[in-house]
Amino acid sequence: TILSRCQIFDFKRIQVKDTVAHLQKICDAEGIDAEGDALHIIAQKADGALRDALSIFDRITSASGKKITYDYV
Repeated sequence: TILSRCQIFDFKRIQVKDTVAHLQKICDAEGIDAEGDALHIIAQKADGALRDALSIFDRITSASGKKITYDYV
């Protein structure tokens, strides 16, 4: 009877391409010039967690300014 009152959620990790798309939207809104490969590396290192991707992205943008390159990441 307890299982009938529970809600089951099957969470999945966010795909790398979706994370890259979200980071690109942020770059467009904030006027940040970012290479696609650089955003791809950030998304890979986040391992499906958007909060981790945003944290990494924030640290990189605060250190590099308005330009994010693959070499810098």
